[in-house]
Amino acid sequence: SQSRYIRLSLLICLALLSFSAQLSAQTGYVQVKGKVRKANSPEPGVNIAISAPGAAPLTVTSKDNGTYTFNLELQKDYTITFTKYGLVTKTVIFNTTVPPDESDIIFENDFNMELFDDVAGMSQNASMSKPVAKISYNPAYEDFVHDPTYTKQIQSEQLDLFGQCGIVTGK
Repeated sequence: SQSRYIRLSLLICLALLSFSAQLSAQTGYVQVKGKVRKANSPEPGVNIAISAPGAAPLTVTSKDNGTYTFNLELQKDYTITFTKYGLVTKTVIFNTTVPPDESDIIFENDFNMELFDDVAGMSQNASMSKPVAKISYNPAYEDFVHDPTYTKQIQSEQLDLFGQCGIVTGK
């Protein structure tokens, strides 16, 4: 009876150690860095709201030089929203799902965000409410990359809208 108790205690300890090892193996994250710009100049004071199901919401603000930095947990679908009064709000979808054997890696991802004035009610247009980019892990590169096809489609829709609103762009 005592040896049975000892064996059961050992099994419980092994199970707890195994569970603890699994938790500590998933310590990776994505460090996101970039700069917010408007008219090709740094834009301070932009609120950046970061949210994902099962993650605590986070808000950071771009610094005086327009830079921002934040970390994203792995294995989540984030929505990152850039807002500032008088400017068109922009959103990025960032999926941080990686293969299990890479869940202990600290990844870095840099991207910049260009904001512009909300003129002629542009922010109310459906094409402006869509995410401007989708970023996810690409196993071929073993890194996070944006979806260029999606980005090109959104840019095309937005450039059409600029033309309809009489806005001249440098693109």
